[in-house]
Amino acid sequence: NILVDLAPTARASCAVTGMGIAKGEPRVLFRTLGEGVTKSQKIYKATSAAGLLSELRAAGAPVDVSSLPGMNNLPDEARRWVKEAAGGADMAGRTPPVVEGVKVARKGKGSPPVQAVGTPRESAGGTAVSSVAEHGEELSGGEGAPNETKEKKRRK
Repeated sequence: NILVDLAPTARASCAVTGMGIAKGEPRVLFRTLGEGVTKSQKIYKATSAAGLLSELRAAGAPVDVSSLPGMNNLPDEARRWVKEAAGGADMAGRTPPVVEGVKVARKGKGSPPVQAVGTPRESAGGTAVSSVAEHGEELSGGEGAPNETKEKKRRK
């Protein structure tokens, strides 16, 4: 099962590159499902998912990036980015868009996936979207980073 959404936090990193995924950055999730719930998943930057999607197509799977679940929930700029990046376009020197104000309802572990839907603030030009480069602090730890969370749990 493949899903595209916006990262609900800045805690995840790409399974291929190890690079952090900023809160609000489009990402691609490859999940295994069992009994209607997610059993495991790997999270990828859209550029890293391109190779996996290409392998699936080569094996005969009818994978169309535009029709992946979650694509219609993305703002236009994020949707274009995922379509190009996961489609295998050369993205060198380009930074992925980051949608501000991402809100996600959280469910228990192993629950069916919850679609991340951006609730970006409106600006004169429409949806407020920025690049990952503008959110570098989120990639290096920021509030809610894994180590900070573990430390809080130890104190309790």
